[in-house]
Amino acid sequence: MIYFAYGSNMSRRRLEERVGAVEKKGRHLLKGYKQTFTKEGLDKSGKGNIELSSESHVYGVAYVLTQSQFESLKEYEKGYDVCELTVEDNNFAELKVHTFIATKPSTGLSPTADYFAHYLEGMEENNFPDEYIEVLSQRAGLKSP
Repeated sequence: MIYFAYGSNMSRRRLEERVGAVEKKGRHLLKGYKQTFTKEGLDKSGKGNIELSSESHVYGVAYVLTQSQFESLKEYEKGYDVCELTVEDNNFAELKVHTFIATKPSTGLSPTADYFAHYLEGMEENNFPDEYIEVLSQRAGLKSP
């Protein structure tokens, strides 16, 4: 199955620490959604989420996972529903993916700097546009590198 990581799991290191070795399919674009920090974590900080927004888009990383790996990943992603969406690669080729969307989004949350560091690692290793990194850094209430 293809998993679309838009949050801390964009970092291959973090994802592989959780589920073992994975195959990366690269950076992809999800249209019609906005990346937010509206999923409340156990520590009461904001965790990554995506929400419908016709004017926005979300960059993320597509990974090939076995069913067993995806089931293991679900254990880390409590409070999310699994959704099937369509993303595009750099050549506009469409790809069906599975991802997580918060079951009960909350407002007024911010991620910790340590958590957001995983975002930065994933965005940098996958050559995300500087403008996107800046927008997410501002949305997180943190300065970009």
